[in-house]
Amino acid sequence: MAVTVANFRIYARISPDEETVIPTLCLDAAKQHAHDAGIPDRLDTENDSKYALYIYALALHYYDNRGFAPSSQAFAVDEYTQRMMAKFRIELEAKGYDDV
Repeated sequence: MAVTVANFRIYARISPDEETVIPTLCLDAAKQHAHDAGIPDRLDTENDSKYALYIYALALHYYDNRGFAPSSQAFAVDEYTQRMMAKFRIELEAKGYDDV
């Protein structure tokens, strides 16, 4: 299952009546964040379920925290996100992905 805005809206339980601009921005930001961290984009086309879940969870984090967070909280969340991406990269390398 490819990572899509429609599937993200289901995952996040976003009402069908709600505008799609913000969910789209959050999903795009999550994909870009993962890409910048070295997670291969091709996992989306390979329908990797861990990739989809990771992207949806990160996008939901962005969606739920649309306002500014206190700097200490923002730092902790960023550190957690970086650790999760590092763990995912290590798992991919262990599976033999050489483009991580």
